[in-house]
Amino acid sequence: MIPVQHVSSETNILFHAPFNINVCICVNAKVFEGILISRIKVSGLESKLAEFLKEGKDWERKATTLQGVFVLKMPAYRGAPVRLAVELNPVDSEGRPSKKRGILLRSSKELEEYNKILSDNRIANLLKNIDSVNPKPAKKEEKKPDVIEL
Repeated sequence: MIPVQHVSSETNILFHAPFNINVCICVNAKVFEGILISRIKVSGLESKLAEFLKEGKDWERKATTLQGVFVLKMPAYRGAPVRLAVELNPVDSEGRPSKKRGILLRSSKELEEYNKILSDNRIANLLKNIDSVNPKPAKKEEKKPDVIEL
């Protein structure tokens, strides 16, 4: 609640957030005994995410403008509420996920933990050694089309 000197009984106030995010905030305000009571609706990314959380189907995956980054709606499980997570999953040439399930990040803290692990150069070295030890995938022979040459 914000104290107000003089405002009409109902007003709509529209302003842009004072930071570099493309967000517009609409305040539907009423004055009650000199106090401004407002219901704030945030449009933009946060409202889209809130709508997806409310309206999306369990395990539904939404693509983002960042290739390989998806938002996933996770159902309630063992006392944990319904929530959204970020899924990192490489995409094919058509923008579809290349794996059935990618890496799930449930919080910004998890992202920090993964960043710390992945920034260690020993991981790249370990994977290079694993690549050299693992058997090479068998090459599939391409079928030649059965074409009658004229």
